[in-house]
Amino acid sequence: MSPKRRLAHNRLFPKSVMVWAGITATATLAVLEAHFPGFLDKNLWPASSPDLNPMDFSVWGMLEGKIAGKVFATVDDLKAALEVAWASIDDGYLRRTVNSVKKRLRACVKARGSNFEILL
Repeated sequence: MSPKRRLAHNRLFPKSVMVWAGITATATLAVLEAHFPGFLDKNLWPASSPDLNPMDFSVWGMLEGKIAGKVFATVDDLKAALEVAWASIDDGYLRRTVNSVKKRLRACVKARGSNFEILL
């Protein structure tokens, strides 16, 4: 099963929709450890790091773009639209996004924790 499918069908929350924007580094680490064991040690993860979180710096914006401009009558309608948008994201895009984290981490270290996107 692909990492995307594992995230989409999380056995703990089978009927939920993941919305990661603005969550804590601790919560992000819990998901990464559950689905990508050994990805990154918790002691190496900055406390507040949306520019290092693949969902924040890349995927969430794509999801927003796919549903932008649409009006949803209910929260369930919004969830359904997000699920369709998530399912339409190419696995290769997700792999490239996750693989870019090491480069972003190196740039963050080089910038000593300051704004580093100009170094990418």
